[in-house]
Amino acid sequence: VGFEVEPRSAAGKDLEAACSEGTQAFDLEASDVIRYTYSVQWTESEVRWASRWDAYKKMTGGQIHWFAILNSLLILLFLSGMVAMILLRTLHRDITQYNEVATQEEAREETGWKLVHGDVFRRPRHSTLFAVSVGSGMQVLGMSVVTLFFAMLGLLSPAHRGSLLQTMMLLFTLMGVLAGYTSARFCKVFDGDEARWKCTTLVTAFLYPGLFFTTFFMLNLLIWGVKSSGAVPFTTLFALLVLWFGVSVPLVF
Repeated sequence: VGFEVEPRSAAGKDLEAACSEGTQAFDLEASDVIRYTYSVQWTESEVRWASRWDAYKKMTGGQIHWFAILNSLLILLFLSGMVAMILLRTLHRDITQYNEVATQEEAREETGWKLVHGDVFRRPRHSTLFAVSVGSGMQVLGMSVVTLFFAMLGLLSPAHRGSLLQTMMLLFTLMGVLAGYTSARFCKVFDGDEARWKCTTLVTAFLYPGLFFTTFFMLNLLIWGVKSSGAVPFTTLFALLVLWFGVSVPLVF
């Protein structure tokens, strides 16, 4: 299932010299003639061709860093406890002040937490951009979760070069359904009418994918300019555009 190349310089006057372990090394001088040859040693392997990557896919000898995990948990609990104590003391003080209000006129004066108690139901500024960002984030999250699930099942083998990137691109395209639904749902929560949520889904389909594709295309132009072999060919860019406009945009909208 593989081969190994081991260079060796052997002293010999003809091409029949063996490159065994006991062969004397060749001391090169200016007047010497160098002859190049090679020998092949076939060794039958018990590893099947289909399972040749198993040695690299299995994590052997892994150690769980219990001390680091315990240390992180203790720090997290300590910081969470401090924040909880501060919030409880603030809420307790405000509730005590509200309960000590004697007259109706004083009760109308809202201070402390009462000033922001209705902000959770208030429509945020730039709600369309917020809905688009959440929808695009859900699209990336869905792609990542499904890709990790496929990798966990062993479907993304390192023997197939580019399979991970192709899978991520295809899943990102298909997760346009999740992006469109999430952005439209948030727009509905913000009391958006039909024209508004349609505009939101349309922006979701073009904003972030368009920014990423434009950046990628400009960088690829620079690579083309230096005539590098790492440049993405035009056919691949055309295939990406077909996936974007032919699959992703209809799924989002």
